[in-house]
Amino acid sequence: MIMADVLKILLLVIGGLTVLVTYMLAAHALTPRLVERSAQAPGSWRGIIASFAVGIPAAGIALFVALALQSLGHVVATALALLVGTVPLALAFAGSAGVALRIGRGLPSAADRDAPWRTLLRGAIVLVLSFLLPFFGWFVTFPATLAFGLGAALLAVRPKRTAPEVAMPGEAPWGRAA
Repeated sequence: MIMADVLKILLLVIGGLTVLVTYMLAAHALTPRLVERSAQAPGSWRGIIASFAVGIPAAGIALFVALALQSLGHVVATALALLVGTVPLALAFAGSAGVALRIGRGLPSAADRDAPWRTLLRGAIVLVLSFLLPFFGWFVTFPATLAFGLGAALLAVRPKRTAPEVAMPGEAPWGRAA
């Protein structure tokens, strides 16, 4: 392997990791509420398991539908396959930005008061650097982060359930008794 090959691979990896961090920052800038709600998912084991339980099947279904549409060979089906493939990927990046935000909050800095986006940047860099570990980072950490991010984003998109109001004894159902 000559030096040009080494530099080509190195620059491709650095460029790819930079793009991932940029997608996370863009997701936070464009959909801050989605990223904030996604950051709340890893708060407990229940949230982690729920995110994986939603994200893995959703990714599988999206991949299956995209491949089925692609195999039809029609131009419209190919365009739909591209759409079905990219929307879950965009949601996965937004959910992964929530994970990065959670990591960044665990690494506080005094500079966060002046530039709150630095919290996300710090977490995104730590998360993306964990993808560099050969084999485990490539084939376990990165896909697991995307599956978790997709699940967290899907759970964050759904409307929150509110408990129905129950009238206390002696109260009318529409308010307090006079």
